[in-house]
Amino acid sequence: MSNLVTRYDLFPTPVWQFQLPNWQEIEYDIVSYLMQDDIYFTQLEKNGVQTSDGDLHLKHDKLNPVRDFFQESFEEVMDIMGYDKKCGLTTMWATRTRSGGSHHDHIHRNTFLAGVFYAFDSDGAAYGTAFKNPQANLYQLSPRAKPDSREFLTNSAVMPFEAGTCVIFPAWAVHHTYPNQSRCRIILGANSMPIGKPNTDHYHQYDFPDPADIGYLSLEDHIREGYKRR
Repeated sequence: MSNLVTRYDLFPTPVWQFQLPNWQEIEYDIVSYLMQDDIYFTQLEKNGVQTSDGDLHLKHDKLNPVRDFFQESFEEVMDIMGYDKKCGLTTMWATRTRSGGSHHDHIHRNTFLAGVFYAFDSDGAAYGTAFKNPQANLYQLSPRAKPDSREFLTNSAVMPFEAGTCVIFPAWAVHHTYPNQSRCRIILGANSMPIGKPNTDHYHQYDFPDPADIGYLSLEDHIREGYKRR
C-alpha cells in the first residue's frame, strides 16, 4: 500500500487536445479547399513542407468552422490556466507536407498560445506534433523500463494525428514533425494573444489590442519585396 497523498506536477509542459464536434459533416469541404495548390507558396517550400499565407482566418469563409473552433479552444485553455479568457487569433495558416517531409525544431515567437489542427492524412500514417522535453538535459540516468509501460522521464513525446482534432500548447514549447510517412499531410496552425491589460506588468504600460483590429502584412507582400525564407 502506498502512503502517497498527492503528486504535484509543478512545472509541466501542458498540451490540450480538443475534438471538433461536427468534423465529419464539414471535412470534405475543408480538406478539398486545403488540397488546392494555389493557396501554398511553392517558392517557399522547405524540407518537403509547403506553407500558405497566415491570414486564412480573415479571408476564407470555408475555414470559418475551424477558425471558430480554434478561438473557442484558445479561450477554454486561457480559462483552464486561470487567466481572463479574452484572447484573439493573430494568424492562421495551412501547411502541406509531402512524403518524407518534416518540420525542424521551432517555437512560435511573438505570441502566447499556439495550436495545430489535424486536417488530412492520406494514408493514416502521418505523425502528430512532436514536443521536446525542455528539461531532458537534466536526466542523468535511463533506468530499465517495465514492459509495456509509458516512461515518465522521456526526451520527447508525439501527439497522435487524429483528423478533426486540435492541440493547443504554450508558444514557447519546442516542437517539430518527424519525416512524413504518408503521401500527404495537411494541418492548420494558429496563434493567439491575450487582449487587454496584464496584471503582472511592472510599469502598467501594455494594453494588448484585439488582433482583429490590427493590419496584416502577408507573405505575398514580403515576397514582392524580395523576402527570402531562412
